[in-house]
Amino acid sequence: MKKKLLVIWMLSILFNYDAFSSHAAGMDIIYKFVGTPASPGGITGTGRQVTITVITDRFGDEASWNITDASGNVYAAGGPYTDNCNITNRTHISTVCLPTNTQLTFNWHDSYGDGWSSNLFSCIGGAIQGTYSVQQGTATLTSGSPSAGYGGSSTFSVNNSGTPTCTWTTLPSTEILKYEITLAFYYDCQNASPSAPLDFDLRWNDWSSSTNNNYNTITLSSTGSPTNVTPVCQNIPDPCNAGLAYAYEKYTYTGIIIFPNRDSWKIWNEPLSARNTTTYGPGNNTDDLCVVANIDNTTHLSSSPVFSSDPVSFLCTGGDCFYNGAIDPDLDDLSYSLTPPKTNQGAGNNMNYQNGTYLQPFPGSTTTCDPITGDLCITTNLQGTSVAAIKVSESRNGTNIGFVTRDVQIWSMTCSGTSSPTSSVTAGANTTFNSTSNSFSFCPDGSTNLTFGITAGSTVNL
Repeated sequence: MKKKLLVIWMLSILFNYDAFSSHAAGMDIIYKFVGTPASPGGITGTGRQVTITVITDRFGDEASWNITDASGNVYAAGGPYTDNCNITNRTHISTVCLPTNTQLTFNWHDSYGDGWSSNLFSCIGGAIQGTYSVQQGTATLTSGSPSAGYGGSSTFSVNNSGTPTCTWTTLPSTEILKYEITLAFYYDCQNASPSAPLDFDLRWNDWSSSTNNNYNTITLSSTGSPTNVTPVCQNIPDPCNAGLAYAYEKYTYTGIIIFPNRDSWKIWNEPLSARNTTTYGPGNNTDDLCVVANIDNTTHLSSSPVFSSDPVSFLCTGGDCFYNGAIDPDLDDLSYSLTPPKTNQGAGNNMNYQNGTYLQPFPGSTTTCDPITGDLCITTNLQGTSVAAIKVSESRNGTNIGFVTRDVQIWSMTCSGTSSPTSSVTAGANTTFNSTSNSFSFCPDGSTNLTFGITAGSTVNL
């Protein structure tokens, strides 16, 4: 079975033009559990003393922290504090007892979402950056300067020497159903009309009560700088300004939801008028763009699968495949299926196809989505653009625990040249092997990126 797509055969494809009038080449949504499981505490043991120093920014009432182990046991915690500009009042030092020779995690939190950092005008004297450190004697075990976001962490371990012995006791902890939501927006920077959004409104509610008018809202803020995901070679450093027929950038947005109780929850972005006019999918920018995910924490607390490739899909007419796999951080069971692209969260809020369906994005095509690998394969002789959506469902011990979705624009093109079932390539400056996706990329003409799958066999009986 063909495992990877052939991204582009010839340089001429780069300069074919299929006019677009909006700015979305795709979008997907994932989530990560960053909360705290419930624990009665009260476990004791022998450890060593360490010193925790926390210096908050101007807004100490937003800052808190704790120290946990891999099982979620909490050994120490602090904050929220009070707002203050004075360095003395912003400095908080405590001596705690922690177990030795165990990987521990310092978790910092900021309820506002801008890290332990306040701007230039928050206090006389300028901007303030908060910090933390964990010290054992004169040795710094871990430290940080949280500059952005709702939270983060760093790991460390305590040596069984150098400071007095002590008895540690784990703290009771209330279950906090806290999730970090990440939305990736794939921006058509070559054919765009508006610019990429500055942020997204994310809507959420329990699954049974969710409607287009009944929901809670958080803001997903842009994080970092956009990254180029255009499948071209390294000698084109800025595809958005290279005069190509297409060029894509990935924008990432994150935010925090704290659910009030365990339930089956639906999350979705505020519908965005961003779909490109396509040949067989939406026409004249009449359909909004929306992706939906399900977090079912009724029984299990889990993080979603993470897509292992970007959804920039180019297919050759006659039959081609696009790899769409994902990795689950909790090693839950995954399954893949085609699903209707959405314009809003409701069951009937599906994107309209000018000609085709979500099961056949190109009319008359043979379209399959491998339920095990996520490979999307389309056999068609039609050229042009359409849209497909893939749902990745996860389960644990036979119980469904959620799903995420990806919405992707697909180009079908006539590819020049002929394919060979077997070829050899000598590694060089323009070759790349991806051990995660088992693909090999190289640039035959200095600008066109070719990618193909690698199949390995063994003559040894295992």
